[in-house]
Amino acid sequence: MRAGCGIVAVYLLIGGGFLRAETVAAPVLSIMSAQSCSPFDVTVTDATPAATIHFTLDSSVPTPSSASVGSGGTIPITKRSTLKVKAFLTGHTESAVVSASYRVDVELTHSIFLKNDGSVWTVGSNANGQLGDGTTMDRANPVQVMSLAGVKEVAAGVGYSVALKDNGTVWTWGINSNGQLGVGKSRQIVSPMQVSNLADVCAISSGASHTLALKSDGSVWGWGLNADGQLGDGTTINRTTPVRVKGASSGIISISAQKSQSHAQKSDGTGIDWGGWRVEPDWAPIIVPKLARRCLAILKCDDRKVISRSDFFTQ
Repeated sequence: MRAGCGIVAVYLLIGGGFLRAETVAAPVLSIMSAQSCSPFDVTVTDATPAATIHFTLDSSVPTPSSASVGSGGTIPITKRSTLKVKAFLTGHTESAVVSASYRVDVELTHSIFLKNDGSVWTVGSNANGQLGDGTTMDRANPVQVMSLAGVKEVAAGVGYSVALKDNGTVWTWGINSNGQLGVGKSRQIVSPMQVSNLADVCAISSGASHTLALKSDGSVWGWGLNADGQLGDGTTINRTTPVRVKGASSGIISISAQKSQSHAQKSDGTGIDWGGWRVEPDWAPIIVPKLARRCLAILKCDDRKVISRSDFFTQ
C-alpha cells in the first residue's frame, strides 16, 4: 500500500451543525518488501505533525497500546515478519493501516529490498548475477536494479532473485542450474528477465531453489528444483517454466515457499502442504485439516524431518 500525504478532513453532523474531524495521514514505510540475509531497519514517517506511529510485527492491527515510534524512527526487522503500522493523534481520527512483509534468511548470501517508490535494490554476493546489475561483482553497498520499475513485491532464493510487478508479471535473475528462474533456459542470467507464460500474478514466494506464484484466479504455479516434490505437480522433475500445482487450482489466498517445501492457505482456512518430505503415494499436495496445522507449522520449518500421510492425522 502506498499512502498519500497530508490530513483528510471528515465532517460529522452534531446538533444541527458540522464538526470537523481530521484524519491522521497514513504512515509511509521506506521498504515495502524485502528478503535479506541479515537483520535490517525500516524507517517510518508520517506527514501529520506530532502523530505517534504504533506498530506490530505479528500481522495484528496496531492499537494505542502497541509499540510506538515517532516519525522518522526505525523499526528493526530480525526475522520473518508482517509489519503493520498505524498513526494516532489525540483529537484526530486514526490513520489507515499500512502493512508490509519481510523475510530474514541467514542461508542467503545476498539481500533484496523494494523501496516505496517501486524501485528494487540489492546487496551482497553476486557470483551468480543475483544482484541484477548486469555483472557478477559482489557489492558491499546496495545497488539499484536499473531495468526494473513498478515493482510491488520481491523475493530471493539461494543465488537468485524474483520481482513481481504491478502489472502481474514476474521477473527473475541469477543462478539457473535447476530452472529456478522460470524462463525456459538453464543458464545464468545477470539482468532481470520475464518468467515465461505467466501473467495476472498477485503474490510470489521463493524457497532455496524453487519459486511459487499465486495468480489472481486463486491458482498456484511453481518452477525450479523439484527433487522433493516442492512444485506439487505430482513428479520430482525440475521445471524451467511454471507448472500448475495439483490441488491448488482455485481458492488460494496466500503462499509460502520454504527451503524445499511449499504451503498454500485456502479461503476456508485449510492449508495445503507439499514437498520437503515424502507424501505417499506421490508428491502432490494434500489437504491439511485445521486441527493438524499447528503440528505441521512446526515441522515444515525443518525440512530434515520426515513425516508420512498418517502422521498428519494422528499428531
